[in-house]
This record gives sequence, C-alpha cells and structure tokens, in this order.
Amino acid sequence: MNEKDNYKPSGKWEFNESVTSVFPDMLSRSIPGYGTMRDSVVRIAKSFFSPKKHNQYLLDLGCSRGDTIYEILDAVEPNSEIVCVGVDSSPSMIAKAQELFQGWSNVNFIQSDLVDIEIFSGKYTVITCVLTAQFIPLDERQMFYEQVHNGLSGDGVFIVVEKVLGETPVSQALLVDTYHNFKRDKGYTDEQIEDKRKSLQGVLVPLRASENESMLKDAGFTDVQRFWQCLNFAGWVAFK
Repeated sequence: MNEKDNYKPSGKWEFNESVTSVFPDMLSRSIPGYGTMRDSVVRIAKSFFSPKKHNQYLLDLGCSRGDTIYEILDAVEPNSEIVCVGVDSSPSMIAKAQELFQGWSNVNFIQSDLVDIEIFSGKYTVITCVLTAQFIPLDERQMFYEQVHNGLSGDGVFIVVEKVLGETPVSQALLVDTYHNFKRDKGYTDEQIEDKRKSLQGVLVPLRASENESMLKDAGFTDVQRFWQCLNFAGWVAFK
C-alpha cells in the first residue's frame, strides 16, 4: 500500500527517499487527470510494439520508480520482445525501480542526470519522458530534445508530458488558481501547497505549451501531436 504524501520540503526540491516513498500518492493528488494521462501514455507506447518485430527498445527518461516501463510491458501483446532502459538521477528512485524488476533480464536502470546520459543513435522504438524534462535547465533543454530525436529509430516516437504555463498572463493566473483549488480538494493545505511551490521554484521550470511544441519541432520532429491536456499539464507524441 502506498504511503500518503505529507512530505514537507526543507529547501530546494530533491527526489530523496522521503519523496520516493510517497511518490505515487503525490502524483495522483497533484496532477489533474493523472489516470487518464498515464493510460494514454501506455496506450500510445503499446501501439508501436509488436510480437512480429525484432530489436524493439524502450527508453524511459526520468523513470522514477519504474512504473511507466512496468505498465507498458504489462499492456503489450504476449511474446513482444522489448529491451527496456530506465534512467533517473535519484538513487532512491532507481533502487525502487530495481526492486520492482528484480529478476527481469530485459530491463536495466541507470542512475544519471539526463543531460549526461548517452542516447544511442537510431536505436529506440519509443522514448518516454513523463514530467521530467521540466527539471532540465532551460539552456540544455533544446539539446536534450535533439539527442532524443537522434536516439529514435526511423519510425520511432517520443512521448513527453510536461507542466505548462498559460499562453498569456490572464490564462496563467486562471490555471494556477484552478490548480491550487484542485490540490485543496485533494486534501493539501495552503501551507503544503506554498511550501512545495517555493521548494520547486527554479528547479522545475515550465514553458508554455506552444514553446514546448516549437522546441520539439526545432529538434527535428516532423509531427508533434498534443494528445492530452488537463489544466496546466500537457502531453505530446512526437514523430521522428
């Protein structure tokens, strides 16, 4: 049973053991439409894997506890041969992921900052990055997307989900106000909301949805389709 999120940050945000232990509850109570988003990510990824294909590879960037990889492998057709790699900078998240996949020969995990990882050119069928790129410094984010693009096979796809800003100050204010009300309804106090906001300031740096789409296109993706949005969170599938 997952622990309830009562985590109180004491400085800049980090994915430490305390966050890792409550992470499923934190996400479900902090991301509006979370269940629909995760289901959509899995359904889209699943459609690109087949038991008739060989040399299929899945790379999950910012894999946290390994749940995205697990859900995709659980959803694909039986006998689909898929080699999976999960990358995360948090030692505690990687430890949880390794625990989940203990004994699986086709799943490996790497502890590394995403900007330091070598993404092998032309290898991956699907690359996922769920609520992760927003933590990459802005001056390195475009290069990160270019590396992801280069890492995909010719018909590969990149599935990315991000927190986003409103396109104007008016829409941004509306999204923030509605989002904070959502979190209150999920049981977070005003103090908890403010503590987390301060802790994430300068660590999580979101962009407008249109800016994310421009960066993906500038990285070389030929088709960038937004498949989901709920308040100030959005998801895209980008085709190489």
